[in-house]
Amino acid sequence: MGPHTIVVLGAGYAGLRCVFTLLHARQQGLLDFPLVLVERHKYHQLVTWLHEVACDAIPAERARIPLTRLISDDQVKLVHAEVTGLDPERRLVITDTEPVPYGRLVVALGSEPAWPPIPGLRDHALTLRWWDHAVQIQAHVCEQFAKAGRTRSRGARRRLARIVIAGGGFTGCQLAGEFAHWVPVLADTHGVPLEDVHVVLVEAEDRLLPTWRRRIGKRAEQVLRRKGVDVRLGTSLEGAGPDGVVIGGEKVESTTLIWTGGIQAPSFLKAAGLPTGPQGRVHTDAFLRASGFHDLYVAGDCALTVDGRGHMLPATAAQALRQGEHVAKVLLAEAAGTPPPPYRARHLAMFVSLGGGDAVGDFFGVPLRGRAAGLIKDGVERWYHNTITSALASRGTEE
Repeated sequence: MGPHTIVVLGAGYAGLRCVFTLLHARQQGLLDFPLVLVERHKYHQLVTWLHEVACDAIPAERARIPLTRLISDDQVKLVHAEVTGLDPERRLVITDTEPVPYGRLVVALGSEPAWPPIPGLRDHALTLRWWDHAVQIQAHVCEQFAKAGRTRSRGARRRLARIVIAGGGFTGCQLAGEFAHWVPVLADTHGVPLEDVHVVLVEAEDRLLPTWRRRIGKRAEQVLRRKGVDVRLGTSLEGAGPDGVVIGGEKVESTTLIWTGGIQAPSFLKAAGLPTGPQGRVHTDAFLRASGFHDLYVAGDCALTVDGRGHMLPATAAQALRQGEHVAKVLLAEAAGTPPPPYRARHLAMFVSLGGGDAVGDFFGVPLRGRAAGLIKDGVERWYHNTITSALASRGTEE
């Protein structure tokens, strides 16, 4: 790999979109630099479907696609390794296998769960960030309900059939909505009385979706309460154990705790000297380069971008796709020796699904809810899935 090699870290929405855009340019003869994609998983995850996998709403395999079906070795060098650090001075990516040199680097590693110092949290909570987490949650909940169906103790049954979700943001609301539709099915399957089933959603702020407009959070709360979810606002998770949690000073017995209380960028970005801000996200310039670095770009959840009023843009799949494509365009402009286009940060349409086809969201300033919002969200996700399957078909590997 020579000094002109473009290395992309992460095969998520931002990284894969960047790679696909560069490959398209290569087919047109606009790029001849080597491309390297570093990813610890051997598949691309459709993260926006993981809550449905976790609640058995869709087959698990539908939410991941092997990278070898998307990209061939003659197009991109795939490096299956976990990134553990960066050395910008020597232009090296540090991995758990061997260093990867770069000429231009695109950091699109997504985010990871943020773990606050709550006693017992990391030891006893499940989380939902990657595909294997979703599979783990589904298996765990099925096991708890199976146990609940076999016990004669009502106290034990309620403990096993109670699900606590800590964090009322995007992921927490989506999980709660899906569980509201799935747990009655589980209860019927295993002979658990429905009155012993309990889904609790806890949020420390005074509203759900605290980074969204207040009225959208209020509508999400109304929908979830109507579906039977016990929404507790202004209440913090204070501790966790194998058989329960402490919420606002109250002991709530449960064998299932799912932590959805926040995300952060990988900590080694700050350790490498990159300028970071809230959630460890990297400050970027007008071209999505890490501020102060001419050869290092950041896209997706790792990037800290702000709108015209200085408000941080949320970490969403839509933002990641847009940023990944833009980084590719900047790299192509550099390769052609033309001025790169500046990135115009703006808020995009945002929707959160609440199970059963329901959703709430903001469609470019217009609040939507119910089936209309659900149809738009589903349409966007189907568009992305069709984009991926089109890439497969173009390689003649579509099954």
